[in-house]
Amino acid sequence: MFGISPIYMILMAVAAGITGLASWRVRANMNKYHKVRNTQGMTGHQVVETLKRRYNMPDLAFEITNSGDHYDPRSHTLRLSAANAQQPSITAMAVAAHEFGHALQRETKYPLLGLRSAMVPAVNIGSQMGRYLIFGGLLLMSFINSEIGLYIAALGLLGFAATTLFAFVTLPVEFDASRRAMNVLKESNLLMAGEDAAGTRRVLWSAAMTYVAAAAVSLMQLLYFAFQIFGRRD
Repeated sequence: MFGISPIYMILMAVAAGITGLASWRVRANMNKYHKVRNTQGMTGHQVVETLKRRYNMPDLAFEITNSGDHYDPRSHTLRLSAANAQQPSITAMAVAAHEFGHALQRETKYPLLGLRSAMVPAVNIGSQMGRYLIFGGLLLMSFINSEIGLYIAALGLLGFAATTLFAFVTLPVEFDASRRAMNVLKESNLLMAGEDAAGTRRVLWSAAMTYVAAAAVSLMQLLYFAFQIFGRRD
């Protein structure tokens, strides 16, 4: 009933390879430059505090977290892992500046950041319920030959499509944050020429590629589910 075509298998294998390569590259670059001290000798926390003063953002909160480096636009809080917050590495500087780039997006009312935040509730529901509705609808279509099955599966597809759209909206948000990161480091005289600049650029670029891979995989899954649903209507 849920047969997978050889073409889809090949596409998913390619996508898995891209995802694996992107993940390996980001881990390799982050680990490599986590061992290299940045020229300023500044920890990620110190980078954040310096940028807060430089760009007049005293209300930006800072926390050390165990849940991964990120910026929360709802509470206007920048969170770094202990390693990046407390170590004066190139990786720490790059990650801190990237998350600060997201904070700047909020300050400048970057529209796609607001759109991504507004999509979160729908994406949470879609990711949890979409697959169940798709599989349930396909079961009804296969064994009962019911139009109800088509409607249920199509509703699930719509929910899953929200996660794919979210992945593609995330791409320009992340690339823009990395662009801002490089700019603020240069404008604040924190990014020296040589290994500082090259290492920061590599860390930011490899991290961005993981979002590209995730978007590609999500799109292929969406197309596969669409073929499964609408390809068996008759």
